[in-house]
Amino acid sequence: MKNHTSFRFPVTFTALALGAAVFAGCDRAETAEAKADAKEAWADTKAATAEMATDAKHSLADMWDSVADATYDSRETVSEKLEDWGDAIDEKVAALEPKRQSLSASAKQAYDQSAQKLKEAREEFADEMDDLKNATAETWADAKREASQAWDKVENAYAELEARAMS
Repeated sequence: MKNHTSFRFPVTFTALALGAAVFAGCDRAETAEAKADAKEAWADTKAATAEMATDAKHSLADMWDSVADATYDSRETVSEKLEDWGDAIDEKVAALEPKRQSLSASAKQAYDQSAQKLKEAREEFADEMDDLKNATAETWADAKREASQAWDKVENAYAELEARAMS
């Protein structure tokens, strides 16, 4: 004859826990409603973030149009403007840091990889900025194009980092 007393405790405990949950006011309808509200809020947040990213991309594209049309004679103004954009990205990255702190360990690792990618893109952009500042009238168009390509890498790396911060 088998002894069934070893099974009584888990079964009894589970039954008591379920009973306590029911008496504590766990209402399936309320739980389902809360889950639905949370899903809706998350969807709204994702949509708003995507819209903001699109707006920012269009704004940056407009800024690059103004740089693309810039002449060699306006190189100092262009260089200052591009440096300001780089500083603005650095400020945005700093603003993401508190969000990094709340990420899980694996999400932090992914965030840190994206941050490294952005750092490398910023370094490349800084190099291209130096080339732009030192460009001659003959090399101006190429220097602008290369700075633009480097900036695109910065933008893409920042977008990836921002997405990681929101995950």
